[in-house]
Amino acid sequence: MLHVSKSVQFFLAAYLSVTLIGCSSDHVYQKQSSSAVYGNAESFCLDPVAKQDIYETSFSINLPVNILVPSEEVTAEGIEAARLNAEKTQKGEIGKREPISVVKRGDGYFSVLDGNRSFSYLKSIGARSVPVEITFPFTKDVDSIDELIEKNEAVRDEFYRKVNEIHSALGGELKFRPPKAKARIIEKINKSYRDKIGGVTDILAGRLIFENSEDILKSLDYIKRRNDVISFEDRWNTPLESGYMDVISYIRMSNGVIGELQFSLKAIIDINDLDHKLYEYIRSHEGEVSYQNNDRRVINIKKKIIKLAVEGKGNSLNKFKTQMISIAEKLVKSKKIKEGEKIIDELELLVNKI
Repeated sequence: MLHVSKSVQFFLAAYLSVTLIGCSSDHVYQKQSSSAVYGNAESFCLDPVAKQDIYETSFSINLPVNILVPSEEVTAEGIEAARLNAEKTQKGEIGKREPISVVKRGDGYFSVLDGNRSFSYLKSIGARSVPVEITFPFTKDVDSIDELIEKNEAVRDEFYRKVNEIHSALGGELKFRPPKAKARIIEKINKSYRDKIGGVTDILAGRLIFENSEDILKSLDYIKRRNDVISFEDRWNTPLESGYMDVISYIRMSNGVIGELQFSLKAIIDINDLDHKLYEYIRSHEGEVSYQNNDRRVINIKKKIIKLAVEGKGNSLNKFKTQMISIAEKLVKSKKIKEGEKIIDELELLVNKI
């Protein structure tokens, strides 16, 4: 199972607004505090049914089964296999299994990543809650980068089929990205996942590009109804701090590999070059307090440009795009704060004309 640090676990608990309360010695059901994330769902202490088969950890919490969604189809044979394992556990022939791995979907529910058969069996015999560990999307059961690449290659056609199916339902312009190179995978693991190999989920990746905002919202509603979309980041209704807006979905393949499909607005894609230049300026002096005011102004410009794109001003942005990029390049080359201030003034003046 993929574990995250205790500090990340505490962050997740705060993020989910979960208040963990003490359970009575006989594990009587006790309602824990609910949140907007859960809706009207209740979070329980350890269910006596689940207690027989799954142990708790210092990182696990107990979530009600009605907000957990299997990420793969579990057959009658799979449920029977889980029942036999449970029988062996109760006889003491094997130990209890670890908590079920889940990922926050983005709509108040959680997708089961690891433990689909155990979860389905326990739900079928009346368990009302199960111990889970909340993680991020990952490909399970990979021990090396070469194995991760091989597993992705094995389901490349399946990924293309699933994405083409989504494309047929939603329209837009579909673009597949070439599979991520091994060197880039290593770099991303070291930088973002602290050697957790399965955390790289964009070896297989694509993008659907739309002309208007309504299609992005339609896409968001559509992916919420697909069980193979185990999670999504709604950066459309909740933009990044920089103002950037899109939706990223994480799609599970039959062998557990996770691929990514991004939903983007064409007008925002068209200004990516400009956006990257402005980000390059901010990154060039990252952490230097003296540049805070300049950086704040640049971020506000980025947000305004994206807002114009979303409002349908793409043609006007394209008209001034070359000029804005030229100003941004001057900004990147500037060496002094005051020099940068004057260039930002120039860029603000131009953007305000659009």
